[in-house]
Amino acid sequence: MRRVIIGLISATALTGVAFAQAPAPAPAPTSPTQQTAPPGAPTVPPASRPAPTPVPEKLTDVWKGTGTVAYYNANANDVGSAQLIGLTIYNEKQETVGKVADLILDEGKTLKALVIGVGGFLGLGERWVAVEPGSVTIAKTENGKFRGIMNVTAEELKKAPEFKYVKPAETAKTN
Repeated sequence: MRRVIIGLISATALTGVAFAQAPAPAPAPTSPTQQTAPPGAPTVPPASRPAPTPVPEKLTDVWKGTGTVAYYNANANDVGSAQLIGLTIYNEKQETVGKVADLILDEGKTLKALVIGVGGFLGLGERWVAVEPGSVTIAKTENGKFRGIMNVTAEELKKAPEFKYVKPAETAKTN
């Protein structure tokens, strides 16, 4: 046992000496002109390297645009998706009934539904319910934040039909 302890102490002491004698790492280059390539590597300046060729993918249209670019100017009462997704929905008694988890668009043109996450805790046990946008009143508070209001209880939303995503190919088969 004594030999093992002496051996461990010696190994620990020698390790410190070995680290102290290790050469310092080379300083990192500070500009692209100072960088060196490994031996045998081509030395092509970054500006003259060809751009990577994108890998072609097979695409399936989810919605087809018109081909003409159309621009939109936002109105004062317009609400962006960033303000809607994550928006807490309250009922008329000021009780939390859910949060907006997603937005459903019809062929990229019309907002068809707000997907609201109900129930659960920290995303566990949560289920989704899709409601028409007219079911929700979006109001702006005095401090400029948005608030969603629905005439429903959390229990009623939990009993509503559960929303499930449908793959585009499945939608094409059912239409």
